[in-house]
Amino acid sequence: MRVAGIDGTSSGWLAVVLMDGAGPEIRTFADFEAALKSLGGVDFIGIDIPIGLPDAGRRQADTLARGRLKGRASTVFTVPTRRVIEASDYDTARRLAAPGQMPSRQVFGIRDKILQVNDSQLLDARVFEVHPEVSFSEMAGGTLPSKKSWNGLWRRIDLLAAQGIVLPKTLEEAAGGHPDDVLDAAAAAWTALRKAAGRATPLPDPPQRLRGRDVAIWY
Repeated sequence: MRVAGIDGTSSGWLAVVLMDGAGPEIRTFADFEAALKSLGGVDFIGIDIPIGLPDAGRRQADTLARGRLKGRASTVFTVPTRRVIEASDYDTARRLAAPGQMPSRQVFGIRDKILQVNDSQLLDARVFEVHPEVSFSEMAGGTLPSKKSWNGLWRRIDLLAAQGIVLPKTLEEAAGGHPDDVLDAAAAAWTALRKAAGRATPLPDPPQRLRGRDVAIWY
C-alpha cells in the first residue's frame, strides 16, 4: 500500500511518502497540484489543510477536534467561510466575518494554500483532511505537550517510530523546511495508513456535507 501525508510550508508543500512498507521518503513541492501529480501512484493522501469551506456557520469537524484536545484546543482554528477566505486582504476578511468568527492572521496567512486545495481540479477521493494534533493524540492515548518544546518534539518522533515511521535525524536538511512540517506530514501519513486499513475515524461521523462534499477531520 502506498500512502502519503502533506503539510504546507513557508515555501510550498512537503510530503512524507510511505511506499509498500519502505522507510519514509520526504519530498517538497512548489504548489499543491505539483504534489498531487507527483503522488499519482499513491492510494491515500492525508493533508493538514481544511477541505470543505462553509458558506455560513462553523464546521462540525473543527468543534469536535477541539473537544478531543483537552488543554490544546487552540491548536485547532475555526475555518472561515469561503467568502472570508476569498477576501482580498485581512481587513476586508475581518469586516466580512460573522460575529464571534473573526479569522486570525495565522489562518488568513495560509489562505492561498487553503484555496489551492479547495479549488484544485485534481482533488479526488484519495485526498482527505487531517489535523496532526488529533492524530498524535490518538497515537499517544492523550494530549501531548507542544511540539515547540523539546519534550513535545521528541515524544512525537518516538510515537511515529513506534508506528514504524522512523524519520531521518537530519530533519531540516531532509525536509528543506522546518521540523514541525515533517512531523505534521508524518502524522498525516500515519493517518493515511489507518485509512488504507479501514481503521481511521472521521470527525464528525458520518462526515458533514458541505457543497456536495463530505467534510471531516480523520484520525
